[in-house]
Amino acid sequence: MKSLNVLITGCGGDIGQSIAKILSECAFVKTMVGTDMGKDHFGILLFENFELLPACNTPDYYVQFDQLLSKYDINLIIPTSEPEIKEFFYRGYKELYKGIPVLIASEQALETGFDKLETVAFLKKNKLDFPATSIVSEVINCKLPAILKSRGGSGSKKIFKIETEADFDYYKQKYPDFIMQEYLEPDDEEYTCGLFRSRLGQIQTIVFKRRLIGDSTGYGETVKDNLIEKLLVEIAEKINLRGSINVQLRNTARGPVVFEINPRFSSTVLFRHMLGYEDLVWSIKDRFEEDIQIETPNFSGKKIYRGYDMRVL
Repeated sequence: MKSLNVLITGCGGDIGQSIAKILSECAFVKTMVGTDMGKDHFGILLFENFELLPACNTPDYYVQFDQLLSKYDINLIIPTSEPEIKEFFYRGYKELYKGIPVLIASEQALETGFDKLETVAFLKKNKLDFPATSIVSEVINCKLPAILKSRGGSGSKKIFKIETEADFDYYKQKYPDFIMQEYLEPDDEEYTCGLFRSRLGQIQTIVFKRRLIGDSTGYGETVKDNLIEKLLVEIAEKINLRGSINVQLRNTARGPVVFEINPRFSSTVLFRHMLGYEDLVWSIKDRFEEDIQIETPNFSGKKIYRGYDMRVL
């Protein structure tokens, strides 16, 4: 593996910081540069080089971005914030930015995951179970409880559980462009799943039964579930995946039902790496067409806990 100078965007977020911790232990990484819109976050302590960047939808973003690429002789870009991933993707920088490799998931995964209606359409087309989903403004009789959330975006932000007609009327007026989705039960059967597929078709999965704390996985336990793993493999093949994504589902009375496909590295990427599921490293090596040896350890029964790190300077 050649020596890499890596630029990681969104280093104020948990994904960017987790990626920094992983790459700091990788012999093939020579230099890490972290960027973010602000500097009052833990990320500045994890990067030997930190640089401020404006919002990615402003004219100065690419001017300053290009200067950093030259300053640090960058030869790998890893965007971690969803706005930046979308910006690179929709501007056509799906694999390269000015000749420099960009580490994001493959095209169909991004197109499907960034739009929750497209996610449902993909599942339906491929005869995979899916939650009933409609645009809020088009819903007349709502079966309650239900989930209301933005059509775009990943993770657990801006998600509301609707339990009464009054709630529904309020949110329908406030968020007419959001989607209303069937509430999947039971509550204690939610899973977040890592899914990696290489350019040669190697597939590896990891399944966490999780409990949310805020909008992130606060506690999880790895499980072995043949039906979930079979579903994940089907998704990887039918979406023509290359790279690493995150699939969220609930295990219902009718079986596992996917409710989101997040086309990016998960906030659990560091947990997964510590367990031997090294999807970040695999993705980098695969991007440079290096051979990767994927072990299949027994992930079952491992528990993860999200904590907090503090420093006083």
